Parts: sequence; C-alpha cells; structure tokens
Amino acid sequence: MDKDKRKATELAKLRRRAEELMRRKKTEVPRPRTEAELQRLLHELEVLRHELEMQNAELRQARDKAEAAMEKYADLYDFAPVGYFIIGRKGTICNVNLAGAALLGVGRSRLIGQRFGLFVSEENQAAFAAFIGKVFSCKEKEACEVVIAKEGKRPLHLQIVAVACASTEECRFAAIDITPRREAEERMLKSERRLAEAQAIAHIGSWEWDSITDEITGSDEFKRIFGLNLSTYDSFLELVHPDDRETVNKAVQETLARQAPYDVHYRIVRTDGITRIIHAQGVAITDGAGKTVRMIGTVQDVTERKRRESEIERLASFPRLNPNPVLELDCDGNITFCNMAAEHILQRTNRGDRVNTFIPEELSEIFQTLQENKGFPYVREIEIDGLFFMQRFHLVEQLDVIRVYGIDITERKRAEAALEKLNTELKNRTVELECSNSDLETFNYTASHDLRSHLNNIYGLSQILLELRATLPDEQIHSSILDIKTASERMEQLIASILDFSRLLKCEMARKEVSLSSVANDITALLGLASPERRVTFMIADGVLVYGDARLLRIVLENLIINAWKYTAGKEDAVIEFAITEHGGEPVYFVRDNGIGFDMADADKLFVAFRRLKREDGVAGQGIGLATVQRIISRHGGRVWAESEPGRGATFYFTLAAAGDAN
Repeated sequence: MDKDKRKATELAKLRRRAEELMRRKKTEVPRPRTEAELQRLLHELEVLRHELEMQNAELRQARDKAEAAMEKYADLYDFAPVGYFIIGRKGTICNVNLAGAALLGVGRSRLIGQRFGLFVSEENQAAFAAFIGKVFSCKEKEACEVVIAKEGKRPLHLQIVAVACASTEECRFAAIDITPRREAEERMLKSERRLAEAQAIAHIGSWEWDSITDEITGSDEFKRIFGLNLSTYDSFLELVHPDDRETVNKAVQETLARQAPYDVHYRIVRTDGITRIIHAQGVAITDGAGKTVRMIGTVQDVTERKRRESEIERLASFPRLNPNPVLELDCDGNITFCNMAAEHILQRTNRGDRVNTFIPEELSEIFQTLQENKGFPYVREIEIDGLFFMQRFHLVEQLDVIRVYGIDITERKRAEAALEKLNTELKNRTVELECSNSDLETFNYTASHDLRSHLNNIYGLSQILLELRATLPDEQIHSSILDIKTASERMEQLIASILDFSRLLKCEMARKEVSLSSVANDITALLGLASPERRVTFMIADGVLVYGDARLLRIVLENLIINAWKYTAGKEDAVIEFAITEHGGEPVYFVRDNGIGFDMADADKLFVAFRRLKREDGVAGQGIGLATVQRIISRHGGRVWAESEPGRGATFYFTLAAAGDAN
C-alpha cells in the first residue's frame, strides 16, 4: 500500500514538471514549418516517445528491484538476533534495529537521540566512554564488554564490536547478549569450587579464615589434627613450630596480597607436646572489588607419610648413590630407573635411535632366560670406552622388570692384562733363554770346530816352521807366515761376529715409524758406490712404512740385500727387488734376487748361527747374517722364511707385528 502511494506521488511530481516546461515553451514564437517538416518532427517525436517509454520501463524495473532489495535488507537489519546501532560522536543513538531496542528494553522511536551511555551500568560508564573515544580516534574495529543496568531486572552483559563510519561523525556497532554465557561461567566456577572443596575435605580437615574478622572455623578433623579449637590467626601461629612460623606467615601474606595459591608444609607443637608435620593448602576468596576477604582450604597430618618417605628415601639412596651403575628395564627395554652412575654411562654410550651399548640388544632373550632359570642371574661382561663392566641381570617378577647391576671391573681387567703381559714377557724371556741356549750350543760348536780349526792351522804351520826352519827356503817360510796371519784374521773376525751377535740380543729397542723404502734406497745406493763396475737393477717399492726399531730393521735389510748382492755377483743382468705383498690379510715384506739360489732341503739351516750351506760358490761369510735377521724379526713379533730353487734366485720373506701388538 505504501509502495503504491509513493509511486503515485512521484508520477504527479513528474507531470507537474512537464506541464511547466510546456508553458515556458509556448511563450516562444515558432517559425512557420512546412508539411514535410511537420511530418518528420511528428515521426521523431513518436520515436522519442517509444524510447522514453522503454527507458521508463527499465527505470521502473530497476527501482522495483532496488526497493525489493532494500525491503529485504531492512527486514534482515530489523529482525537480526544481534543489536545494530549507529552512534554519533557524543554517544547519541542515531539509528537502531528492533533487536537493539529489545536489548535496551525501549521502543525504537524513543531511543533515537538518547545517549547509549545512560543504559550502561555505573561501574562500566567510564570504560564505555573511553571505548567510544578509541573507536573514533583509531578508526579500526574495536571490541569491549559492558553491563546494561535494567531497573528491577537482572543486569544484561553485552559484547560490543564497533567501527567508525567513513564520515567519522558516526560509528556502527553490533551488540551481542552474552548474559547466558556469563551466567554459565559463574555456575561453572561455583561448581568447580564445590567440587574442589569436596575432594579436599574427604578424610582431610577443612578450614576457613575470615581475614576481616580474624575468625577461624574448621571441621572436626581440623580440630583433631591441631588438638584444640583454634579461633584466631595468632592462636594458630602459636602452635606452629618456631622455626617454621616465618615460612607460614610469608605464605599467608602472599595469598592475601596477590591471591597466590596457599600450599605449605610446616610443623606444629600441640599442647600435649606432640610434634606433627602438616600439609596445608588453600585459596583466597575476594569481594567484588578484588580484595581478599577470607581464605578456605584443607590441612592434612602427613607425619607418618613423611616418616615413610624419609625411610624410602634412605633406602633408595643406596642404589642411587652407588658408585656402580644400577638401572631397571621393562621387557621392552625402556628405562624405569637408573642411578647417577648409570645415567652418566648411558649419556656417554648413547648412539641415537634407542641404541645404547650398555643395554643389550638381546634383552628379550635375556628376559626369557631369566624366566626359565628363576632365582639365577644372567651375567655378562662388556667394554665401554676403555672401561670394563660385569653386568648382573635379575628378574623382578612382581614388577615384570629386569634390574641390572653393573660392577666396574676395569682395574681387575687391567691387572689381568698386566699379568698376561708379564706372562708373555716371561714366555718371551723363556724363548730368549732357549735361543741363548741354542746360540750357546752353536757357540760351543763354533769354538770347538771353527776356532779350533783356525788354531790347528796356526799351530801346525808354527810347528813346521820350528822344525824345518833351517831347511825351508825363505819363500816358503814367508808363505807359511802369511797363512798364519790369514788364519788369525779369520779367527778375529769370527770372534767379533760372535760378540756383535751377543750384543744385538741384549740391546733395548726404540720403536717408532720407519720407512723401509728409504732404508733400502740408502743401502742400495751405498752398494752402487762401493762397486760401480757392477750392473744391478734395483726395484724398491715406495711408501713401505712399519713400526719398529730403526737401527735393527736397517740391519735386517742390510743383511738381506747384501746377501742378494753377493749371490748375484756372477749375473750380468742381476735384479734385486724389495717390496710388500699380503698373505692372509697380513702385510709381508720380501727381498728377491735372481742369483744362484739354494736347495730348499737346506732351508732349515739358513737361520742357524755359524752354519753355512756347503756349496762351491766361493762367497765369503761367517754364517751369522741370516741368524741375526731371524733374531731381530723375532724381537719385532714377526717371522722370517725363504723360498728358492738352485740357479733361479731366492726370496726372503718377513713379517712384523702391528704397532698395538708390538709386545
């Protein structure tokens, strides 16, 4: 109905404007027009009339849509469950929807022009005025909560979200009724307090102290714990042990001032002289202004519990302070207890991904073994970062856990290693003594055979000279004297070799890294300088490093390379090689030549002192070189052997103990 009336009014206005325009145009005197012009004008007017009618139809259609949309949004605005307000800078209500008017309990028409702050409770008015000022100043969306005071009705809690309009002279805000939520929160808080009090009071004394009137009230259990009926705070403090009063009073004052939770342990001395340990808990109760007006809480006599805890702590301190590791594992390998010693070891041995060398991977098998052999522990020994531990695993069936007791046996292991070292040294000394006895037997043989042979030569030639000196020519006498001199020199060389061999076995060894390649190159260079006329090809491997006594290892290579040098003297294309190979994962060093070689049937005699192979090779020597090599290699924890064929050269192999196994 209103819509049709508005349309009729608008059409009447348009009609009046058109008639006025026609009257003004009639005052003008038009020039005479021809019939053709009049026909053309009529045609154009007819076309324009149709265009205007079409435009009017489109405009009416657009207006109808706009009016429909306005009516729809006006309905949404008016009947929305949220109150919408338009407020001016001075806080006056410029517009409000039906929900907003219902929130304030006043008709919409009566609200226009009134200040919204008049409906806000007195306690919230200052905060609301500051909120409106902030909305207009920052021009950002702001939110606050206010209480609307309604005469004779319960107050209304509103949540307001506001933003300033573009003109900055008005702001729009939406008001939501959160009263049900606030009341639900209050009911929940009260329910929680009742529940907390009920839980605390169960078999525990409850108390309440009015800090304004200084009046203490308590349950029967509270009176029984303290031995009398306490009435004031001072009467309570008189029962507190003198050493604990400052702590208790400080906790109470903290609760009164800051509403901090009251939780304190203290001792009381009752009027009957009995001392008890008390655990007290409480909370502060405040008034509307946030001031603490009373405290409520509970007390519990924990004397027996503390005594038990002390005893448990005393017993628990034994494994905890044990210098040896103690830990407890469940069947899945999770640690349920460990003392400080075990914790230290676990931190050192942790490898990530729950892998720890102190905890056996085969724990499930150990668990099964312990179940099958009840009463008997499972024992194993492990090494961790140079420390040795004996672990004893015990099954605790009641808890379904395994307790592991570790005993540090590092010193015992070191003692065993030292004893083993001494036994090894004793064994080595025994071997040395056996070698010395063998050398002594060889020396006896040499002294009785080789030395006696030279002495017999000297004696025989001297006797001949004495008996036939008058009949022998001077040349023969001179030859005999030369023979005597030669025999004496050989005997001197033999004695010197025996002394050198003896000293070699007694000298101290200074082990270090030695380059056998460099030593071999030095020896072959000296041989080349001493006999430049010989054409010998030397093949020396590079980078051969070992651990041992440099002086003794040089003697080894000197003897082996000089032997090869001597026994290739008749070869025009002599080749002497020093290199390294591998046998059974162990490095093996060798000196090879293409000389005259020897029969392997005599190989067992090569390394016996003063025993030379019987062959017509004309090579000089004392039979001590290879024996020296054998002794030095033995002292280095290695072995030496040879391979050969007559006429096809010889190869001498030797090994050396690694740096860690040099003993």
